[in-house]
Amino acid sequence: MLSDVNILYHIYISLVLICLIISLTANNFPKGIWIYFLAVFVTDVYMYYGYEYCHYNIHHLAMVFYSLFFLWYYRKVFTGGWFRILFSALFMMGTACILLISNPYDLKIIAILVLSFISLPFLWFYKEIKEVNRDKITSKNLFWVSSGLIIWVSFFIFKMIPLYFLYTQDKQFLLEIDLIFQYVNIIFYLILLKSLFCKL
Repeated sequence: MLSDVNILYHIYISLVLICLIISLTANNFPKGIWIYFLAVFVTDVYMYYGYEYCHYNIHHLAMVFYSLFFLWYYRKVFTGGWFRILFSALFMMGTACILLISNPYDLKIIAILVLSFISLPFLWFYKEIKEVNRDKITSKNLFWVSSGLIIWVSFFIFKMIPLYFLYTQDKQFLLEIDLIFQYVNIIFYLILLKSLFCKL
């Protein structure tokens, strides 16, 4: 009999797969977004089913990739030298993390992910508020993507900050947080699924 965590995982990974399929077929969605969904699908299927055989954690590689992907994804929104500087800095830090850090949950890697997942959505919302246009904000896929990223990274921070402490002091509470995070993952990908039906 499947546990709650297993059921939630399969719902989550099914949503990722649906997003991947739709992103490959939708004409109005930016080219290349399928790469992100494919990376998430491969990473999480491997970590769920393959890790016990290979014992190589790829989360640090995935987190750096996700950060760089969303920098690329928002590139047309944020133009100018400062954005290129931000991209270059995060790219160099990400490369250094991949080459030098073996701990997949090192704070430097987590910081790169959090920095990109927080700064990009809030900068987009700031730009939308500052530059008034006729398009309804909820009709834009970046509204849903940005909202989803903010929700996801908020819970991710809540999960990761006490991770090491709870691992040694209260594993049961850590498991409860992980269960909540499974729900957050499902909500996040439902939001991304909604974004696939909106214009760029």
